[in-house]
Amino acid sequence: MNHLLNLVTEDNLAAPDPTSASPQWWGADSTRTRMRNADTGDSVFIKTMTPAASTYIDIPGALAAASAAGAAGIGPAVLSADSDHGELVMEDLTDNYSTASIRDFNDTALMESFVKNRRGMWALEVPEVRRASVFDDIRSLHGSSVNAGVELPTDLPWMLSVLEDAEARINAAGTDAVLIHGDSNASNLAVNLQTREAKLLDYDWACFADPLQDIGSVLLELTINDHGSEEIFEHYWGSFDLGLYSRAMCYRAADAVRGGLIGAWVDHCDPGTFEYSKFSDWMFLWARESLGDRKLDDYLEKLA
Repeated sequence: MNHLLNLVTEDNLAAPDPTSASPQWWGADSTRTRMRNADTGDSVFIKTMTPAASTYIDIPGALAAASAAGAAGIGPAVLSADSDHGELVMEDLTDNYSTASIRDFNDTALMESFVKNRRGMWALEVPEVRRASVFDDIRSLHGSSVNAGVELPTDLPWMLSVLEDAEARINAAGTDAVLIHGDSNASNLAVNLQTREAKLLDYDWACFADPLQDIGSVLLELTINDHGSEEIFEHYWGSFDLGLYSRAMCYRAADAVRGGLIGAWVDHCDPGTFEYSKFSDWMFLWARESLGDRKLDDYLEKLA
């Protein structure tokens, strides 16, 4: 550990069960440890990225985003960040917060806090964070996977061709770029047990990109199909616009393909756990549903 805190071991957090039935992985790209500051007696939480994580995550940018979000009260306060070792030392939320699940989003207060924090990131200026769209990530992950001989779905070329059309239409319409969290996995939300306020965790996919991409990521996590997606979009954006909603739905499909490629790539880099392959299978399943939906043509025609 390369930081100035005088820490002593308190306890190590257990690794996730690799066979847990979930469409997401939890914590499999990092190790997590609680330690105590010997000088102050305060407990701290340490997240250390695995070696495989550096092959697909911009670690300096992710740590910079986490630090800025912590300073803004959006995430846990960062006490020390070491990009060379992929390590974050943060305030310890363990005793007062719980990890969110999908059903928690039925709580109005939680949803308000979630939206406020994700939108709050849009105002942050963090020069160290990368500028890249989900389409850029897909190209990078696909290229790395092909070069390494990673086994990919036989229908992936079809998915990529549909997304190529979507990207061209989005670029033609023009986009803004703000700092987005980039990953709406429910487990990336810590919920205060008393106030139900939320803090965002894990900034591994933070980037400067279209804010509609951020909403597309949320729609992928909170809606299995398009049921309820218009209401979530309106709540998040502040009003409903068919063209912008259509763009968010295209990003939703792209985010599923990116997720599938992430899982396939990391399963190749770090074999031996079902977490990555399981995640990949789920994401590609959702991608097929989204890209094969007859409504996608309507979204492509109407996106703005």
